[in-house]
Amino acid sequence: MIAMEYLGPPWQMLAVLDDETKERARVAVREALEKVHKLRVFGSTNAGSVHGDARDVNIMVKSHDEDFDVRFVDFGWAGQECVSTYPPNMNHIDIAWPEGVRDGMPMLQRHDMDVVNSTPGRISNYDWRRHV
Repeated sequence: MIAMEYLGPPWQMLAVLDDETKERARVAVREALEKVHKLRVFGSTNAGSVHGDARDVNIMVKSHDEDFDVRFVDFGWAGQECVSTYPPNMNHIDIAWPEGVRDGMPMLQRHDMDVVNSTPGRISNYDWRRHV
């Protein structure tokens, strides 16, 4: 089943929050991501789900009573851990993906968590010449 929900105000992208609020929200985001990773979307015997692109622009949060509601958006890359792979032609110039996140490589839940924990604006150290 696919569910869509309009996330208007007061929902905000994690990316637009000030640094202090973003760090507080990341606690709730990590908890929500752990729950998502436990979902057995592909059957009871699979290794779990991955989002694949859990950058702060794909996470919506809503503040309430010192806590945050969390919604993940853009499931274009989502799939099964260790089975689904990253798409070809990923943007490695503008986005500093964590170690192991490369075109055609298997997606891991650890990668999702690494992306959530990463500092936006990090300089990419991708060297395209190694992959030609």
